[in-house]
Amino acid sequence: MRARILKPEFFTDKKVGKLSPTARLMFLGMGTLCDDGWVCHAEPEYLKPALFLYAPEDILEITRGLQELSVADRIRLIRVGDDLFAFLPRMARNCPINHPSKFRHLGHLHAQLTQEALEGSSKLLEGYSSNTNTNTELPKEHKQQKRSVTPQTKNTWVTPWWDAWLEKYHGDPPSGELCKTIKGLQKKGHSDLLILDAWKAYLDDTEGRFASPSRFAQTFGVWAGTAKSRGDELAFPNYPVDD
Repeated sequence: MRARILKPEFFTDKKVGKLSPTARLMFLGMGTLCDDGWVCHAEPEYLKPALFLYAPEDILEITRGLQELSVADRIRLIRVGDDLFAFLPRMARNCPINHPSKFRHLGHLHAQLTQEALEGSSKLLEGYSSNTNTNTELPKEHKQQKRSVTPQTKNTWVTPWWDAWLEKYHGDPPSGELCKTIKGLQKKGHSDLLILDAWKAYLDDTEGRFASPSRFAQTFGVWAGTAKSRGDELAFPNYPVDD
C-alpha cells in the first residue's frame, strides 16, 4: 500500500457525492492499493480483507461498490484471464507519480489495456464504459457473491493453501490469484511442502489487509527461509490434483 494525497475537491465532486459511503471509501482505499500506474486488483474477495478487514461490509456490498464506481466513471474494470483489475483514470491524469516504480500489475500490457479502457473498446472490459447504465452487472462470478466462512466442501489440489488463508483471515482468498501463484511456484521446482510452509509463515506474519498471493510470490524466498529456520514439519494432505 502507498500513501496518497487527498485533495479537497474530492468532497465537492458531484459524482462522488452521489456514491454510497461504501463506494466512496472503496475509491479512496483502492488508490492506496494501486501500483504507480493507478491499477489495482479489484476482486471483491481481495478488497474485503484489504479495505474492510474489521468492517461489516460483505462481498455483495463491495461488488455493488465496484458497480457504482464504474457507472460514475471513477474506475474502469479490466479482466485478464481469471483476474479482475481496476484502473483509476482520473487519478492517473490528475495525480502523476514522481519517481514511479516500474512494477505494474498488468506488466507489459499496462499501456495497451489502460488505453483501451479509456477508449471503452477493450474486449476485457466486458461492457464497462463511461456510458454504463445503472443496470450494469459485474462479471458473473462476482455477481451477488457472498463471503464464505466455511472450508471448501470438495478437496482439490489448492485446498491446503485455501484452508490456511480461511483459518487465518476467516474469509475466502482470491481464488484465481491463489491458483496462479501456487502453480507458478510449482513450475519453478519448489516442493508443495515448502510452498505450504512458506505460505503459513507469510500468513502468520501478515495482516489481512496487506495479504495477497501475488505479494507472497514476490517475497517467497523470505518466507521459505523463515519456514526452514523455524523447522516447520507440516503434514501435507494427499488431496487430488485436478486442473
